[in-house]
Amino acid sequence: MDRPELETEKFYWARRRGSSRTEIVMVSSVFGREREFWTVAVMGSESHAMLDNFEFFSAVDCPAGLHYSPSLQDLADRH
Repeated sequence: MDRPELETEKFYWARRRGSSRTEIVMVSSVFGREREFWTVAVMGSESHAMLDNFEFFSAVDCPAGLHYSPSLQDLADRH
């Protein structure tokens, strides 16, 4: 999957470069909405990594009727 296809606050199947383990991660805009500030939020932790550290495979579809939580940046922009 090419990086231009990525969207913030969406979940993806990805693999950390140098690892054989595939995991679900979220592309986050917590540090800013501009693409240069996007990071990868690692599920089950509070850590963020750079997009370049991961190889992305496909988006994880949200089950029907559910919605993703707004990002912290979206909440800040409302105030």
